[in-house]
Amino acid sequence: MTGPAAPRPAGDRLDGAVAVDGLEGACAAAKAARSAGRTVRLIPMAGPAAGPGWWRAVCRRAAEAVPGAEIEPVYDAGAVPGLVMAALRTGLPAVLYTGPEIAALRGLARAHGATLYRALGPCLKLDPRRRPVDAVAAWLGGSALQSGRGCSIPGGMRARRPAPPGHADFSEGDRP
Repeated sequence: MTGPAAPRPAGDRLDGAVAVDGLEGACAAAKAARSAGRTVRLIPMAGPAAGPGWWRAVCRRAAEAVPGAEIEPVYDAGAVPGLVMAALRTGLPAVLYTGPEIAALRGLARAHGATLYRALGPCLKLDPRRRPVDAVAAWLGGSALQSGRGCSIPGGMRARRPAPPGHADFSEGDRP
């Protein structure tokens, strides 16, 4: 990749991810990331219900379908420590785990060269029916990243970045 990477998360929080429901959304996000010269962090919209093997395959196929795209797959293990271990065994480079702190999981992630996130920050929930490439492009590097305005999201929470029109974003406590 030649362009700048997406902003790194503050501490243990995963910021700026794009939640997709499958290969179509992953490919749209990959196309936007490639056009913007950025890395896109993809997380499964289904959360822990998406198995780590399936999620790895979706991200791998999206990377193959969009040559030159930089994709960082992040598996959402929810609060299930066993899913963290399965994701690491599968070779996923990053895992979101929101359960109780378990020091062994941090050590296991380090041993696998993976990142263990503990909280989900603002996240774009991609709707493939509403110009997904444009939405991801705005999320990764357009005015959405520059704005300091928050926006209302389901559950009455506030996000720091507005989502592009026709899309929702999530903040801590919400699941994609």
